[in-house]
Amino acid sequence: MADTMRTQGERMQHERGNPSQFQGVAETVKERARDVAEGTSEFMSGAKEKVQEWASDAADIAGQAKDKARQLASTAVDKAQDWGEDVTSMIRRYPVTSLLVAFGVGLLAACAMTRNRS
Repeated sequence: MADTMRTQGERMQHERGNPSQFQGVAETVKERARDVAEGTSEFMSGAKEKVQEWASDAADIAGQAKDKARQLASTAVDKAQDWGEDVTSMIRRYPVTSLLVAFGVGLLAACAMTRNRS
């Protein structure tokens, strides 16, 4: 047993006295840390590119939506102008009838409003 303890003690002193072994471990740890840092850097670079791609896609879609909204608004304005011109033409063609229709619509609106108050 004393021999075993002496052998272990000698081995520990030998290992303590061998700095090259610890330097090898330190180098391995440094290499692993560099590998992790490089992997993280590559991951972040890829993530940055993907976010930029998504942002570009979102900007394109927003531009398309804006163009479509303008087109729809323009179409609605054109339709309203056409309807207004049609109504004006109808009033000019049938002025008395138009006046009677307007009076009737006004009378119905007045009746509906007075019923709601009761």
